[in-house]
Amino acid sequence: MKIALVADSLACLPNEIVEKYGIKVVPANLLFEGKIYKDGINLTANQAYSFIEKNPETFSTSAPSPGDFLVAYRGLIDNDAKEILYIGLTSKLSATWNSARMAKEQIKSESPEVKIEVIDSTFAGPGEAILISTAIQEIEKGKNLEEIVSLVESLKKKVQVLFVLETIRYLHRSGRFPESATKIASLLPIKPVLKFSEGKLAIFGISGSKEGGTEKILNFLKTNWDQNTSEIWLTHADCEKEAQSFKEKISNIYPSAKIFITEFSPILGYVTGRGTLGVGFFVK
Repeated sequence: MKIALVADSLACLPNEIVEKYGIKVVPANLLFEGKIYKDGINLTANQAYSFIEKNPETFSTSAPSPGDFLVAYRGLIDNDAKEILYIGLTSKLSATWNSARMAKEQIKSESPEVKIEVIDSTFAGPGEAILISTAIQEIEKGKNLEEIVSLVESLKKKVQVLFVLETIRYLHRSGRFPESATKIASLLPIKPVLKFSEGKLAIFGISGSKEGGTEKILNFLKTNWDQNTSEIWLTHADCEKEAQSFKEKISNIYPSAKIFITEFSPILGYVTGRGTLGVGFFVK
């Protein structure tokens, strides 16, 4: 493509899209018992969940470094890229966006002829993915970098991302909920539904069951989804059957919807726990 794309591993992009469009994915780091793993490279989601459940106190995460983004940018430049666009993880929950920005400044001095734009999606997972997909469509239409950046920045306000969790017990890892409160709440028969609000996780609602949580999301989607945009992105943390079932429910209502299913990054799973189901879409 004329404009090269960079993403981080928390966008949870399908491999076929990454390969088709030559997207450089910069992995986040996972640390377990003194060993560093690269998200999605030498650690699968299932392995990560096993680590978390085995010994959560020795499992931690860290953002990609500016050097990691430099490697990605330089690789694209070596392949003759003159314009690069990174749409990334919310800066309110991670230093990833700042690492990408710092690497951009380094490239300015090394290769001043190369133009790099760095966008804070204000989301993770399906929120990032749907904005990246939009950028791909605009690139294929022949839009220039400035036009695409302007469009993506304006569309961020129309993205809604909702997650239903199997348990609330791990939410303190997001930095938004006290550990004591989540431990007490995890003893109750409730399934929290989360949303992104101004780049951070917040409570959207509470349900007595996982099925009730997905129904809450489905009802919101039916009322608020902008059907002029065809895509809906689903992501799951080791609950693919539930994701497929949810996809079928949406497809029965909106047969023309283009629905993607992806697997959670282990880092998102670390914050939410196994069994989380998320959806991202544009609202009216």
